[in-house]
Amino acid sequence: MMQRSCRPGATALFVIIMVQCSCVQAFAPSPLILRSTTSRGSNLPLLRPMKAHRSSVRRGMAQHLTMSGLSEKTLNLMGRLKSRPFFAVGAVGGSVVEAAFQENRYLTDEELDRVVKETAGDGTSCGPSERKAIASVIREQHQAIIQSARSRVYDKFPGIDQPGGGLYPAVRAEACWRDFDKFLQCVSYGTAAGVSTFTDASGAAIMGELYQEMKVPLDAMREGARGLREATQSAAQGAGPEAQAGVRAAEDALAHLITVLDAYTA
Repeated sequence: MMQRSCRPGATALFVIIMVQCSCVQAFAPSPLILRSTTSRGSNLPLLRPMKAHRSSVRRGMAQHLTMSGLSEKTLNLMGRLKSRPFFAVGAVGGSVVEAAFQENRYLTDEELDRVVKETAGDGTSCGPSERKAIASVIREQHQAIIQSARSRVYDKFPGIDQPGGGLYPAVRAEACWRDFDKFLQCVSYGTAAGVSTFTDASGAAIMGELYQEMKVPLDAMREGARGLREATQSAAQGAGPEAQAGVRAAEDALAHLITVLDAYTA
């Protein structure tokens, strides 16, 4: 039986994912949510070690990462990104958004009410109700939005998920779409708060280095981000007038995401 190849990039794009490669199971944290520890409100499973065993789990994880063939540079970048995340934690929407980010989920209606009322929205001309409306649309339709972006990537890069492609084996593709879910979560936070520049400059730069080190197909990531913007615009058109008016705030946040990804070089 032919064995599937195992590249370092197959082991670390999202949260904690298990990769079966020959006899090695490798675990690695995501560039986007290295600080997340729970999946409440998300349909994307996370591993949740009990507090009493966290130290041993961390030691075991480090051993698995080394066994998986991840370079010392990759491990170093992961450590740096853990302390300086991609998202500007605490600077966008306050503690409400920070909690949602750490819990890897979209904002609830009650939380959206708090965020839009407690933030000035100086970065957009959209009002509180408009920002809440479009953020709600993104939350409710995030799966369809990501699916649309995914289809756009596959159309633009046929064979990318086949042997030799940047999203092969399947775990790389799955990790990519899960990173896009996290991108969209961050966009929704910035949209609700009226803050388009939702990334931390240093964290974004570190993530770019990590993506390059792990040979993430950056051209596909950029195309997918444009797909997120297009699909969000379409979703807003099918919603009410407030969401249609608020889509400008989402467009600004998505434009910022695209600018960040465009800055990454292959």
